[in-house]
Amino acid sequence: MALTFEEGRIDHGERMMRRSAHVYILFSALANLLIGGYLTWREEPQFRRMQKVGSVFLLIAPAGFLAAFFIEPGPEVLHRPVSVVSAFCVLMGVILLVYGRLKEPDDRQPDAEQAAKS
Repeated sequence: MALTFEEGRIDHGERMMRRSAHVYILFSALANLLIGGYLTWREEPQFRRMQKVGSVFLLIAPAGFLAAFFIEPGPEVLHRPVSVVSAFCVLMGVILLVYGRLKEPDDRQPDAEQAAKS
């Protein structure tokens, strides 16, 4: 990346956009950490499958962003196809994992009988 940027060749806005690619890598790593700390597997097979697919999407995203950091087009082209696909992977992973978790009944609330006993 340092070889493709010459001083004065591109404007500051484009340079900032190009050099911010590392933020995407950090974004996907943070998403993995947050979901990893939150995730508990469901018992129902359809929801567990949904969670596994979401986990695969989230695990693919950092590799895609890392590849995009090195292989996306130079400063003359602003199209970033690998970053777009990786961002989509993060989005789909989070949606699938959250949706798979939201459908679980809330078993943390005590039953009425247990509440009456205490």
